[in-house]
Amino acid sequence: PEGQKEARQLMELAIERGVPLFNRGQTEACAAIYEVAATALLQMGDVIPQGAQRELRRSLRDSRRTHDWSDRAWTLRGALDETMRQMSRAMDR
Repeated sequence: PEGQKEARQLMELAIERGVPLFNRGQTEACAAIYEVAATALLQMGDVIPQGAQRELRRSLRDSRRTHDWSDRAWTLRGALDETMRQMSRAMDR
């Protein structure tokens, strides 16, 4: 489905842009990219599996509770990775 393709492209782009920033020590910029992607994924509604939506919401909430940008980036990246896993499983069915 087209919506799932767009969601996957969004996650891949966020990771593609975020990883080099993180590796250069620009953890705030990386976390910001991941946060925008996670928020956009939640706006896509039923394209994202319910479990992944819960994980995205949790990671956004948890990431905002810390002032450590590296922790924020890792929290959000984990949610993006989990969303990709859940979407892949759903497509395999």
